[in-house]
Amino acid sequence: MSSIKILIISVVYALYCETSFSRSPAVEPFVEIEIETKANQKINPNDPAIYFNFESTTLSKNSRNDSPLNSFHIFLMLGIALPVVSWVLVWNNMRTRAQKENAPNVQTLSNYKLNREKKKSEEEQIKKAS
Repeated sequence: MSSIKILIISVVYALYCETSFSRSPAVEPFVEIEIETKANQKINPNDPAIYFNFESTTLSKNSRNDSPLNSFHIFLMLGIALPVVSWVLVWNNMRTRAQKENAPNVQTLSNYKLNREKKKSEEEQIKKAS
């Protein structure tokens, strides 16, 4: 199996395991509501336990889904970034290796060009002198 197939299978498996593991609980947390109030007890209008709207679909502030970056988003970003980072690292390694291997060839070529220029200039000086 090639390493790309193994990488793709690993990322898909990791995402599947994370999404199946991190489901929200079956029972949502609730706010206690006292049905009976004492006659001399003052009611605070800002108390969410008294004026709780059960028909609203908004989640409580303690809910896991309100966080801007939950684990699925993190794994998704890692799944996208991992191939890009590995591709950059591989090509960078190949480029530096090629530069090291071809350094003598580049030096030989530059020496050849310098020698050729010197010969041309010497030939031109000989032609000018004669």
